[in-house]
Amino acid sequence: MRQLSMRQLGTRQISPQANTQRGSAMIEGLIAMLIFSFGLLGTAAFQLIMIKQTAHVHYRLEASNLLSTALGDIEADASQQACYARTAGCASSLQADAWYARIATLPGAATYPATVTADANGVTSIKIYWSLPKEKDRLGNPVVHNVATSVASLKAS
Repeated sequence: MRQLSMRQLGTRQISPQANTQRGSAMIEGLIAMLIFSFGLLGTAAFQLIMIKQTAHVHYRLEASNLLSTALGDIEADASQQACYARTAGCASSLQADAWYARIATLPGAATYPATVTADANGVTSIKIYWSLPKEKDRLGNPVVHNVATSVASLKAS
């Protein structure tokens, strides 16, 4: 049997290839965490965009409903046309006042009021505007959305 000295017992023989492998598991783990973090950030950004789009759809739907309400009231009773247009010839209309109160609930309605015009030929044009509070274009100006329609009266003259 061969005798080993103390000096030989205290040293380990490590191959050069094993020396270069040390710490690779930690680096692989860190890279995996980095990739996973980017995936989570992407998911969060996507969720934020979807929430913003939901707000757009909500206000567009509300404005479309208000537009339809006004057109229905005007078509049902032609005297309502002057009330919605806020012109002379309208005593007072609870329907038009309630409609304008609902318009005021849209964001930015105070800055961008709805317009209702009626011409002598019976054509009614309605535009409803809204602007989301923190939405800006590239120049920093508020983004203004609208729904609009023009309808000729169906009543026979």
